[in-house]
Amino acid sequence: MLRQFIETNNYHRIEDEILATAYENMGDYYRSFIKTAIAFHFANYKQPRFGETFYESSQNGFETFCITQKIKNILFYVDTTYDCPAKFLALLCQAIIAQAENIFVFLDKNIKEQTQKTLLTCLELAGIENSFFAPQNFYTSIENLATNETKIIYCTKQNIFSLNPHIFIDNITISIIAPLVYTQEIELAYSKENILYKDEPAYTDIKKQRHQKQTAKTDVSFCVTDEALQNYTHGMEFCFLYPNLTPLFFINKIQYQALNLNFE
Repeated sequence: MLRQFIETNNYHRIEDEILATAYENMGDYYRSFIKTAIAFHFANYKQPRFGETFYESSQNGFETFCITQKIKNILFYVDTTYDCPAKFLALLCQAIIAQAENIFVFLDKNIKEQTQKTLLTCLELAGIENSFFAPQNFYTSIENLATNETKIIYCTKQNIFSLNPHIFIDNITISIIAPLVYTQEIELAYSKENILYKDEPAYTDIKKQRHQKQTAKTDVSFCVTDEALQNYTHGMEFCFLYPNLTPLFFINKIQYQALNLNFE
């Protein structure tokens, strides 16, 4: 079903020239942020281990097995309300690291121009070949494609949810405190979402206070609440650690038991 769907929409495919043009027009300064973020994600996330795992038999004679398999297809849909390229890149990199066989990305045609250019540059630098332009409200036409073999990531600001475990809705609201001097860089990665800018001394004081209150997982990160410790400087603005998506979303994990007939 997915193959037929992709073939039907093949005339919407984003041509290589469009991706290359977006890449060139991004400029070295901002393009370097995306390159840094891709390297950051590949260094931060471990490659998943696939194959069969055997557990010793229990006292009742049953043996437990676990099989982890790659997801065959990941389908992204980015609608016109979405304007956080850093979040999109974090999800895209996780899909690549999970070694999904096929990654398809559909961008709404009406995404605002600057965000679209940034997303296209992300696709170019991440090496995504199967990218397409999609009409508005495209999500309703792909919901029924979500299965064990095909997972869907819907990037939106709309307040919706899905009961299908194979669909992930990225619509969390983020909070950012950042140095005032980096306004342009932050808004490129996160638009004008819930961002509080401080001058450098005030920003430094906030970081010191948070160091005393908690141990951060990393100093180059974003978390979903105001308690997060962040470092939006030195070209790290796109280095977003997604807090909501379980790693198992990208893996088919099957557990089963078998009776050991030789059990005594």
